[in-house]
Amino acid sequence: PDSDKILSQLIGGPVPVGPKKNDLNELIMEGRTVRVSKTGYTGDPVGWELFIDASEVNWLWNRLMELGARPTALGARDTLRLEAGLPLYGHEMGLDPSGEEMPVFAVSLAKFAVSFAEEKGDFVGKDILKAQKEAGTSKKILPIALIDRGVIRAGMEIFHNGAHAGWVTSGTMVPYYVFEDGEITDKTGKRSIGFAYIDSSVTGEDVIHVDVRGKKLKAKVVAKHMIQNEPPYGKAVIET
Repeated sequence: PDSDKILSQLIGGPVPVGPKKNDLNELIMEGRTVRVSKTGYTGDPVGWELFIDASEVNWLWNRLMELGARPTALGARDTLRLEAGLPLYGHEMGLDPSGEEMPVFAVSLAKFAVSFAEEKGDFVGKDILKAQKEAGTSKKILPIALIDRGVIRAGMEIFHNGAHAGWVTSGTMVPYYVFEDGEITDKTGKRSIGFAYIDSSVTGEDVIHVDVRGKKLKAKVVAKHMIQNEPPYGKAVIET
């Protein structure tokens, strides 16, 4: 939540980047040129990616630590991208657990990432992608939340009305802070969330079950795992 403050100290003033997600600029930080973009893989409402010459990486890292930034690990990053609803190649893209290729358009973000506009011209895979979009997909990548107690993991089978309907592609236990009256508190909780490659007919109104080590635990398809309407915090959406 202090990322704006930390970058402002390095720049010597406000962070002059556009207000929208993916906006970027080239800035000077203590005499070094740094490309700053409002992108990232964590889903935080306030977050940045910094690009700098390789010879200056140690300097930038050390300065960020001196100014109060703290490093985190890949496992934590994975829980954050799941909350944000961001896919990962090898999980939500690539091959499904049966070895079949998952269509790119099974991921909802593909409609924003793939364009067939005339000004885009020709590109590798265009014809295949266009045919795939026109045909539609029998399965989709959708966010799911476990309702029963347990932890879902990639590769676990999903059932709907007793029939096999897909697989968990990513799953883990995610910590969260509790908000009360719109304010963050010191109270915390945990929930098991993930992504599923699941029959397109399954909706948020349907009860599904995940085979967790031989036990079929109740889960549901959800619209999102997190809301980002009160920067700098993202709030967990808790399903019951």
